[in-house]
Amino acid sequence: MSGSYYQLNAKYNQLLALLQAHLLAGDLDAVLTAGNSAGGQSITGVNDIGLTTINGAAYPPLGTDILDDNTDATFFPVFSSGTGTQSLLVNNGTNPITINPNTGQLVVDTTLLVEGGAAGTRVNIGNGVAGAGFGGTGAATVAIGERCGESLGGAACVAIGSLAGLSTQGANSVAVGDTAGSVSQGSSSVAVGQNAGAATQGRNAVAVGQNAGGGLQADRATAVGNECGAANQGIDCVAVGHQAGNGRQGTGSVAIGVSAGFDRQGRNSIAIGNSAGLTLQNDNTIVLNATGAAINGDIGVSRFLVAPMRGVALGVGVGICVYDPLTFEMVYSTT
Repeated sequence: MSGSYYQLNAKYNQLLALLQAHLLAGDLDAVLTAGNSAGGQSITGVNDIGLTTINGAAYPPLGTDILDDNTDATFFPVFSSGTGTQSLLVNNGTNPITINPNTGQLVVDTTLLVEGGAAGTRVNIGNGVAGAGFGGTGAATVAIGERCGESLGGAACVAIGSLAGLSTQGANSVAVGDTAGSVSQGSSSVAVGQNAGAATQGRNAVAVGQNAGGGLQADRATAVGNECGAANQGIDCVAVGHQAGNGRQGTGSVAIGVSAGFDRQGRNSIAIGNSAGLTLQNDNTIVLNATGAAINGDIGVSRFLVAPMRGVALGVGVGICVYDPLTFEMVYSTT
């Protein structure tokens, strides 16, 4: 017993002297390095121990919070492995995921950008030379698709689809569909469908359908239907139906029905019905067509054309039009 007591006492004195020496020197790290044993004794009364590694590994370990002391720094997230650290890369390539805590920006290669802050919020998802929305999409925008919203995009606009809103998309505009509103889409305009409003869509214009308002749709024009208002639709025009107002629809004109006002419909004219005012409808004319056959309306300006119309022997003169209050119809006299 006495031997064990003296041995333990010696170890205690040895440890105490070692601790006192290092405490006086302001260095406790040496006590805890390899080769220096504390003899299994506990250490009390120590307020702080400064370490950078434990058994060769970094301390504190990776994965803890990182504080950004820079004014504008981009972080490259890393994950720990048995042999060190490695940047988190995309598709085994060289482009990393980056996070900027000052701007709230998250970038994954050129395929994803999420950004929020005082300037507004952007959500860009896509792939391409610059990636969706990476070339200048404005604040509070959404760009989803290959190269959509890529260049000079306005604020609060939406571009969804490959090449949708590609270049110079106006503020508050919407482009949905492959190449919809692709080039020079005006502010507060809407283009929905493949190639809808694809090239130079005017302000406050609406194009819905494949190729609707596809080329040079003017301000406040409306085109609803496949290939309606497809080329050079004028200011304040309305085209509704397959290929209605298809080419060079004049200012302020209306075309409703399949191929109504199809080619070069005159200014301030109205064509209603299948193939009504099919080609070269004159200015300020009205064509109402329920025959199924084409009525061009090219016989002169300021005309009113209606077909079909029922003939009745009224005895008031051949060709005189009369309103019949019994049948609520317009008829023409055959006698």
